[in-house]
Amino acid sequence: MNVNARIHVDGLVQGVNYRSFTFSNARELGIVGSVENLPDGTVGIECEGEKKLIEQFVALCKRGPSGALIRKVDVAYGKPRGKFKNFSVKF
Repeated sequence: MNVNARIHVDGLVQGVNYRSFTFSNARELGIVGSVENLPDGTVGIECEGEKKLIEQFVALCKRGPSGALIRKVDVAYGKPRGKFKNFSVKF
């Protein structure tokens, strides 16, 4: 079953290659969506894919790259919207 997930990551997540880490893992898992740095210093991710793969992706987001310090990860699941064709990094 495919799902949509909106993920909000708080902590030391900007300037530590978090978006690149997210991009690589999403592509490897076959997940579509996007990741972006938000003005408040957090990272926002919206993605879609098989629920089992999204859950694996969320676990990776909670770990982050070696330079990150993750304080909190919020995830909201919903129905897929079908608006993504691949995974991209927003600048």
